[in-house]
Amino acid sequence: YKIHGLDSESYKPTTRSLMSMVVEEDRARLQNHIRKEGAEMVGLSIMYRIRRPDGNIRILHTKAVVEDGEDGKSPRRYGTTQDVTDGKSIEAASISLEETKTDSSNSKSPLYILFCDTDGTVTYVNLAFSSLTPRVNVGDSIYSFSPYFNEEKLRPVLRRVEDRLLFEKFEFTYPSDGKDASLLVAIVEPIISSENLNGYSFYVFRKADRPDTETVAAESYKSLSEALRIARIGHWERDLSEERSEYSDQCLNILGVDPDTFVPSTENFFRLVHPDDVPEMSAKLKALYEDGKSFEHEFRILRTDGSIRYVIGQGERFGDEATGLKVLGTVLDITDHRLMLNDLRQSEIRFSTLFEETKHAHEQLLRLSRRLSTIQEEERRRIALDLHDEAGGLLTAIQLALQMIIKKADKPDDDLARAERFVDELIDRIHHFTHELRPASLDQLGLRSTLLAHFREFEDRHGIALKINLNLDDDEDFRQDLKIAVFRITQEALNNVARHAFVTAASITVKRRNGELEIVVVDKGVGTVGSISNPPDRIGLDGMRERALLLGGTLEIKSIAGEGTTLRALLPV
Repeated sequence: YKIHGLDSESYKPTTRSLMSMVVEEDRARLQNHIRKEGAEMVGLSIMYRIRRPDGNIRILHTKAVVEDGEDGKSPRRYGTTQDVTDGKSIEAASISLEETKTDSSNSKSPLYILFCDTDGTVTYVNLAFSSLTPRVNVGDSIYSFSPYFNEEKLRPVLRRVEDRLLFEKFEFTYPSDGKDASLLVAIVEPIISSENLNGYSFYVFRKADRPDTETVAAESYKSLSEALRIARIGHWERDLSEERSEYSDQCLNILGVDPDTFVPSTENFFRLVHPDDVPEMSAKLKALYEDGKSFEHEFRILRTDGSIRYVIGQGERFGDEATGLKVLGTVLDITDHRLMLNDLRQSEIRFSTLFEETKHAHEQLLRLSRRLSTIQEEERRRIALDLHDEAGGLLTAIQLALQMIIKKADKPDDDLARAERFVDELIDRIHHFTHELRPASLDQLGLRSTLLAHFREFEDRHGIALKINLNLDDDEDFRQDLKIAVFRITQEALNNVARHAFVTAASITVKRRNGELEIVVVDKGVGTVGSISNPPDRIGLDGMRERALLLGGTLEIKSIAGEGTTLRALLPV
């Protein structure tokens, strides 16, 4: 469960579900091996990749055997799965086994498996191994499998495995009396958990029956090399006692050298390292060789064709002076990754610049719109004053002159009386126009009185009764642009009610709440015909929204055909 990244409490493993985790490129190969194992009753040793539920890819090494079922039952498969992603340690997976009885022979099982802890106490033995003589059970000492696993022969092997954390191999003849004897090969591997040695695994097979399985370790190494090649990871090894180096093909490919002519050595390697990176890389390798200090370091390779590759190198030292010191390492070409990151950074910079430019242009547009709105209001104010003072004054003079003529006339003149009525009506209209353009009371009396007067005039002019909720004080010192915006929005909203709602009553609310002025206009009229995005009076709606936006506010309209319309604006005070 841990190796596959699964929850043992909730996940119920099946062959199908586990196979679905295998990387697609490896799935067919693994399925073919499993089919062959089942058909031929032979052992399985294969390396492949899985993708965990969290997206992490791990390289696994699975070994398994198929054994005949007891009393005609179906054959059973037993095995181990090891995570070898880091290329240095092997963490054994938990193995769930049924303790079953078996006959003393199982000739079709080519792989004998035994696990023990660091003290040599057996923690698991498979059915094939338990069929050998002398019988070894869980809890016994591995040295009880004597004379094959005698302490004098096995102690040095386990010591080398512990020191190097690599596999060791030895051979022995079974049975020892020479009758029908077979040469057996034992491969001992370390069991690593949380970077600690927890025990040893023994994989034993008959050399005569399975001549190809003698190369299990070599094949495992080859499979690991292939997996690293697929992952574009090169690996290298240096024997410090013999001062000899070996580089994998993928490592040579990353370095950009010809494998037929390049001689692996520390000196030749540094000829390929970028001159600016040589001092630090040299110090890393020196600390690794002399002090066993592991490293992970990014540096540049200057290939013979002049191209530069960015790589991450890792190295660790194993063994001791007695058994021989070796250094193992990997190199990963991250050039494409760096180029991609660089492209992403450049895109991020361009996007950030474009965003700032757009933001700046938007702010400029808002400032310009506010300025235009201010100029427009000033122009309205000037025109309203001119109409009131000039045209209104002249019409008042004409009205007085007509009244004087009528008084001096011997008898009433119908034409003069009609002319006087026209002048009276024209004076009323000019008064209404000047109020619509810019009510003088907005500057003189305040927002509340201006709105209240406008609402009363609206009722008289259109015959629509308004339910008014005006929760404001005249002495509140609102900004000039806010007062103008509130007046214009309520003015246009009520005009829309008069033109489109076909109602005899409506409600309007203007109140201060939580640092904002809220305007709500509700009618129970015909509502919107068609889409709200394309109302009959688009210009008026856009004008209201623009005024709200210029002050950093919002304006929403909800309208349902046959049910009416609600306008709601929020303007920061």
